[in-house]
Amino acid sequence: MNKQILTYILLAGFILGVRGGKVALWRDQDPRPVQIYDIRVDSLPPADRLELGRGICVESREEVWQLLENYLP
Repeated sequence: MNKQILTYILLAGFILGVRGGKVALWRDQDPRPVQIYDIRVDSLPPADRLELGRGICVESREEVWQLLENYLP
């Protein structure tokens, strides 16, 4: 995804969660994810799985990248 587009979208607010067993990013209130990452949720610690299952509100591009880096092996 183009960084300029991602920056614009993130200004609207996003949620990190789970789709098809993988980490996914949604635009706030949109039923379809903007991006599905190749990060399997079952490979994450239980606390992270629970938090993603509930949805993590994301307000900035930096916050998205920090969270995704934490989930990478």
